[in-house]
Amino acid sequence: TTVATHLASELATKNLGRGVCLIDLDLQFGNAAAYLGLSAHLSIADMIAAGSRIDGELLKSVASKTDNGLNVIAAPIDIVPIESVNADQIMRIIDLARAEYDLPTNWTNWTLSLVAASDAIFLVAELSVASLRQAKRQLHLLDSQNISGKHINVIANRVEKRLFRTIDLESAAQALGHPIELSIHNDYPLVRAAHDQGVLIREIRAKSKITGDIENL
Repeated sequence: TTVATHLASELATKNLGRGVCLIDLDLQFGNAAAYLGLSAHLSIADMIAAGSRIDGELLKSVASKTDNGLNVIAAPIDIVPIESVNADQIMRIIDLARAEYDLPTNWTNWTLSLVAASDAIFLVAELSVASLRQAKRQLHLLDSQNISGKHINVIANRVEKRLFRTIDLESAAQALGHPIELSIHNDYPLVRAAHDQGVLIREIRAKSKITGDIENL
């Protein structure tokens, strides 16, 4: 969520196309709106409830907007049963969002459908045995669904300084059988401070390494 909110904010700041829309599809535990300091009264649950009646006006009414112009469709305020949502509902919302904007965890039928329709996929992993094992399993799952290729990008998150690193990027890439294109430095106190204040990291420390990593991403 930290990577998604900061990357979307960076894209919104560049003011490309018709805008950027971040949709929080973590239906049960999504925090994207909170991390951006937004108090969303409406959420993606309102769009799901509208069924076939959704249109561009509803999408824009549900979206909250940050000061830099990022549109955010928040996760539901209440916990939504995952099985109550199907692929058709989610894809209808995504198709509508694509018509309105220039768009830049649990696996379900609808999350796989969404990933299959994506132009770029970012798989975020940490440099630990447990995290890399899960990342490799997810790469195998995607491959089994004929989702593969250069549009799958593995991002190493919370990367320690070389002195404290037990697994390096090259070893991690060999273990995954997939290149690691970019990495994000570890600075948990800074990230936690930003989350607690509902602001972006650059608003606390403009020249942090994490901010530079997000710009590179």
